[in-house]
Amino acid sequence: MTIPFTPDLWTVLLVMLTGGIIGGIVNFFYAPLPDGQPNSLGRCIILGIGASALVPVFLFVTQSKILDKLFYPAGPELSAADKAINLLVFISLCLLAAISSSRFIASVSDRVIAQLKEEVKEAKEEIDQTRKDVQATRQTAAEAKQKIQENTATLRGLKEVQKARTLAPSRRSAVSASTREVLNQPTFASHPDDPQKGRWGGLAVREGYQLSATVEAVDNDNDFFRVQLQVTAPDSAQLPADAVVVFHLHDSFTPDEYRTLFQQRVATLDLYAWGAFTVGAEAPGGIHLELDLADPNQVPTAPQSFRNR
Repeated sequence: MTIPFTPDLWTVLLVMLTGGIIGGIVNFFYAPLPDGQPNSLGRCIILGIGASALVPVFLFVTQSKILDKLFYPAGPELSAADKAINLLVFISLCLLAAISSSRFIASVSDRVIAQLKEEVKEAKEEIDQTRKDVQATRQTAAEAKQKIQENTATLRGLKEVQKARTLAPSRRSAVSASTREVLNQPTFASHPDDPQKGRWGGLAVREGYQLSATVEAVDNDNDFFRVQLQVTAPDSAQLPADAVVVFHLHDSFTPDEYRTLFQQRVATLDLYAWGAFTVGAEAPGGIHLELDLADPNQVPTAPQSFRNR
């Protein structure tokens, strides 16, 4: 990158050089060395030029805009008179720095070093805070991971219990009478493996009320399915605020009967099931509804693996 040596830059460099020389000469006559030590004109001039060269650093540290305005072109924002005033102030600063060169150099050096130390300190504090945040994030992640593992273990235990209770029709047919007594599954003469089948009239739609269901697979789970049961009331039905639907499930569920309030003319029950079964529902007015989750015509969303269980 090339530095554009504009007339303003040459002017600033010339001011610093001239101010350093003149200020050094003044310092030679104005400030003799202590204890009567002999002073040197050359030494004073060199120190004056060095101090004058540090004036831009001093202005930068103090966040002064004097030097910036020297490079602004004269115009509506900066008149020629204002620019001349800033140049005179800059000349005076260079002379003052050169006259008190030793103290000025020490002062600017100390101030720059102090500012650098402060910036380094702030950077270290930011790094330390970032490390603390990272450690806190790792701790939170570890706790979350442990919680997930605990929940997973609990869910596995619940799955085993539910799986033992919710048997597939083919497997339930082979269950002995003693096992049925342990599981508290009553035997019905018509459909002992599906106790709700045929009890509620066999119709999913009656007098405007409709019983429907959706079945979806659970992510990362090959054992259970998410089942949503809904009873929709017709627009003509006058439903009281406390109107409910009684859902009757397979007797392997605990409980196997749920009462659900209507919300905007729809009563919804969400549950998890291992395999298909028949659902009975009692709508207001003693209306009976029945839905076989294994029937693809009634529940087309049910996966084949769910229907076959």
